[in-house]
Amino acid sequence: MLKKFVAVLFVGFMFILVACNGAREDERGTENINRGPIVRPELSPDNPVTITVWITSFQEIPAEDNKISALLRENFGITLEYEMVIPDLMHRSIGPSLARRDFPDLIGTIDEELRFLEGDALIRLDEYLDTGLWPNLLEHVAPYRRRLTYQGDAVEPGLYIIPRANRFYSEPIPTTHWGAGFWIQKSVLSYLGYPDLTNMTLERYFEMIEIYKQSHPQINDLPTVGFTFPTQPGFGWDMSNPPMYLQGSTNTGNVIVSDDLEVQIYADSEYARRYFEILNRANARGLLDPNIFEQSQREYMNALAGGNVLGMYDRRWMFQDAHLELVNTGQWERTWVTVMPTFDDHEPNYGERPFLFPHQGFGISTYAKNPEIILTFLDVMLSEEWQIILSWGIAEEDFYVDEDGVFYRSPEQRRNRGDAKWHASNRLDALFDILPKRQGRLSCGNAFLPGEQPGEFWATLSAFDRAFLESYNKSSWQDFLSKIPEHPSYYPIWQIELGQNPDAHIARAELSTLTREWVPILVKAEPEEFNELWEEYLAEIQEINIQAFTDALSKAIREHVSLHGE
Repeated sequence: MLKKFVAVLFVGFMFILVACNGAREDERGTENINRGPIVRPELSPDNPVTITVWITSFQEIPAEDNKISALLRENFGITLEYEMVIPDLMHRSIGPSLARRDFPDLIGTIDEELRFLEGDALIRLDEYLDTGLWPNLLEHVAPYRRRLTYQGDAVEPGLYIIPRANRFYSEPIPTTHWGAGFWIQKSVLSYLGYPDLTNMTLERYFEMIEIYKQSHPQINDLPTVGFTFPTQPGFGWDMSNPPMYLQGSTNTGNVIVSDDLEVQIYADSEYARRYFEILNRANARGLLDPNIFEQSQREYMNALAGGNVLGMYDRRWMFQDAHLELVNTGQWERTWVTVMPTFDDHEPNYGERPFLFPHQGFGISTYAKNPEIILTFLDVMLSEEWQIILSWGIAEEDFYVDEDGVFYRSPEQRRNRGDAKWHASNRLDALFDILPKRQGRLSCGNAFLPGEQPGEFWATLSAFDRAFLESYNKSSWQDFLSKIPEHPSYYPIWQIELGQNPDAHIARAELSTLTREWVPILVKAEPEEFNELWEEYLAEIQEINIQAFTDALSKAIREHVSLHGE
């Protein structure tokens, strides 16, 4: 269900801005107004502004007593009126919103299908940013301008969304692997005496899980679940991606790329067959979650937060909330670490440099009466002063600065960050989730996020986690992964546009739909039926015009490389 929240954020810190009323027009706003010269407005608490905001996030909006809201109110005076949509209900909410043509001023989207953008709900930002009046936003998008520019034909080509994540202002600081992997509960490895994780196979991965599950049929008074992965629309890539890693590839979406930039699918490969057969056997042994194909994304997250799930294939950022729930209840041993199984002695290639999501972030609605005010708000939020407040908090309250300028926290300050009630009154989590960020290192040399500051990372570890890392002679969770590679310019491939080629788009969609239909059948079948079902699945793939898709994608990758190099 779509939940609406209203919260008041009076925005400002060390800046002087002036105001105008940002209320939405009854009729479509920006296209019907002769704006004249573009100017950067100022905002003032004497002339308050209301901005309506759509945010797709699992995060909560701030409480009315939020201290940052109070601090901001003293200087600026912006009211944010929230419309919150949890990600697994996003797909049900966008369509009706487009049909009503009823948009908030500021839209925070994570929709890779670009429905707000292609539904003509967002304004083109190029002419605003190119004035240089919003320097922080311009700096944020400048190195990736072409990648961020919409190239389709649904609306005018241009920049519509300010990306929220993985725009690094320095080299990433790897302490935690946030990408995909086969995760295993730390308690399994500690119970088995910290076994060697090199040369990991998928069979051994499931053997470790099975041994522990047989010895621990219940955890937290819940039946122990051996293995799971998300399966709902919008989150179901984990159903089909593992064979890519099992053959030693990096994250290349639903294809494998050769050295001469030719692509081929792997859905019908021997690696895929072996993977799904192993899943089928694991399911027959009772290792897979019996609700794996029926649960919603929220139910999946709640299951992980129960502490009784031993393993899953997923992206780390996807299950962060479940991880935090376990940490907040002191169940460090029930959190997970990634291992790197492969087939046929392939070198594992799970390490991943975080990549930009060009269509996830904030866009300004066509109904926004004053886009310049919204741009000013976003520009201020992207300033380094505000990035420190949004990530670290308020100096002397949420963190300290030592004589060398290094940020650090007291034990109490670290404990606060694990308290959901404290977050509601002291953090702007929902807003910060979708806002653009200065990731990497700040100009002062400190890490953008407290958890990436080496001293803070180690200080926040539990005694269990420190002993766990020491048992494997590791200094961070990233150390369990292969070396982070230098990705080619076309990485990740699923962001490459196929262009105006209906046959290619149809083939890709048909393959995705077919895979989603067949994975549950293959996994849940009786083992003796697997081979026959696999052949039926292959026959249906052969009815799809796969060549149209792979030819179009190969051509698009070569064109990309010709413009940007390898």
